[in-house]
Amino acid sequence: MSHVDTVVRPPEGAVVLARSARDRHQALRFGPRCYGVQFHPEFDRQVILGYLEARRALIAAEGQSPDALIAAAEETPRAAELLVRFARRVLVG
Repeated sequence: MSHVDTVVRPPEGAVVLARSARDRHQALRFGPRCYGVQFHPEFDRQVILGYLEARRALIAAEGQSPDALIAAAEETPRAAELLVRFARRVLVG
């Protein structure tokens, strides 16, 4: 995981849905149909490889290995399904 933006302090009423060792606010719910997440289920392997190459220096500065992340990148055939299920959950409730 690598990103520049993060939620330092969630607004009042927000619910933290997921956290990780690298980010205390990985996913949040701000309201009944308003969510924020620090991941990109819409990214396929080609997109993430481009992202990792473009951010190579920043990733290294974070203490991570860009080459190791590139080597570990794999297709996520269920990502589109996850995105659709998430959208249905948000839209339908």
